[in-house]
Amino acid sequence: MTNTIIIAAFLCGLAEFICYGGNWLLGQNMADQPIVVGTLVGLFLSDLQTGIILGAMLEATFIGAVNVGGCFT
Repeated sequence: MTNTIIIAAFLCGLAEFICYGGNWLLGQNMADQPIVVGTLVGLFLSDLQTGIILGAMLEATFIGAVNVGGCFT
C-alpha cells in the first residue's frame, strides 16, 4: 500500500512539473489551467473521468473568480 501512495505522489508531482514547470520553461502556454491539470492527473492516476470532472469544476470557479483583462472605471 505504501508503494502505491508513493507512486501516486510521484505521478502528481510529475503532472505539476509538466503543467507549471512547462509554463515556466516554454512560456505562457496556459497548461497551468485547472482543466488541463485535472485531466493530466486523472490520466496519470487511471481515473480520467474524475480528473476531467474535477478539472472542469475548478475551471468554472477559476473563471468566476479571476478578472481577465482590465476594467477602468
